[in-house]
Amino acid sequence: MNRLISSLSIILITVLFFSCVTTSSRTKQLVGKWKPVKIENASVPANKTVLAGKRVQDSLGASQGQVKQDSAITALSIAEKRLDHLIQTEMRSSMQLNADKTAEMTFRGKTVKGTWKMKKKGTILSAKNPDTGRSLELEVVKVNDTSAVMYEKTKDGKLRITYHKEK
Repeated sequence: MNRLISSLSIILITVLFFSCVTTSSRTKQLVGKWKPVKIENASVPANKTVLAGKRVQDSLGASQGQVKQDSAITALSIAEKRLDHLIQTEMRSSMQLNADKTAEMTFRGKTVKGTWKMKKKGTILSAKNPDTGRSLELEVVKVNDTSAVMYEKTKDGKLRITYHKEK
């Protein structure tokens, strides 16, 4: 029985150690200045959303279905426009992550300072502006010494951002 308990203890300590090493490794790799080099809309393609809505709305009758489809297309195009504007803004931005857990993000010539930390075993980068209380969470998919791929969820969709680390 004692051997079983000590074996389980060793396994538990090993698992905890390696989970901390992974988080620590990602944290070290993320320290530096990052510039986006490619941003893609990772949301459901617009035509699939409209087609799915059309099937349901066609059964409601021609005139009512047409009105609902038109409003869905309008709402979709507004969301797409906001997402495109966000992509353009993000492409001109930069993100500086410092080893002391402070961060600087530059958007449209303005620098916003805050703090950052890793969550969920190193898979979520969370940045927060202490002045406004606003926070940003990026899902870290891949990171190495020169590049990173992250997902950002917004109210209008999901972006896949590829960053390059500046030296």
